[in-house]
Amino acid sequence: MLIRRLIARYIDNILILVASIIIAVIANPIGKSTGNKDLVTITLILSFIIFYTIDYVILTKRSGQSIGKKILRLKLINQNKKDLSYLKVFFRELFLQVLSVTG
Repeated sequence: MLIRRLIARYIDNILILVASIIIAVIANPIGKSTGNKDLVTITLILSFIIFYTIDYVILTKRSGQSIGKKILRLKLINQNKKDLSYLKVFFRELFLQVLSVTG
């Protein structure tokens, strides 16, 4: 089960990264034409944050599944069978990301 959860997380991260890069590539000509060299970097960071929030927080809160979890047929459920709160999902994902970065 742990392997499937890790694969789901990798799927989510790859999708978020690809979507963010696509947005940054679209913003690149705009940045060049306006002379704003930082536009692509700012766009990449903001789009990553937005897509991350949509996938990991909003989708998980609404259905218990991120895109990766949905592909692998996994679902997050609360122990007491109540709906998950946005705050609980946010802190859960924040904890998991810090844990994955720190080893």
